[in-house]
Amino acid sequence: MSKTNNISSEYLYDLFSRIKQRPGMYLGKCSITRLNMLLTGYSLARMELGLTETKEEKEFGNFQDWIETKYQTTSHQGWDSLILLNSQDEKEAFHNFFQLFEQFRQEKELKDSSVLQINY
Repeated sequence: MSKTNNISSEYLYDLFSRIKQRPGMYLGKCSITRLNMLLTGYSLARMELGLTETKEEKEFGNFQDWIETKYQTTSHQGWDSLILLNSQDEKEAFHNFFQLFEQFRQEKELKDSSVLQINY
């Protein structure tokens, strides 16, 4: 049995958790710009390998729209730029990302559970 058979295809949110715990190891320092660059590289690598988008990656794809709604803007700047504009600096924006991402996930879970209740 190969190692890849034991690895979950859902990896993105686990990666977020590890970056949050040890940003220096992954990014060098707490920086939302560096976080975005790492995620861009992650996405590019998966695309180059021909891997299909996972459920978490699809869900995270909605984060941009959620951030635009949260900050009441249609400027179409990236989520990282919008968070940085609403933060003191790169470090605060980095920490704000994780707070906002948690809100995004909680709201999605509430919405999903409401839909399930309506369908019963």
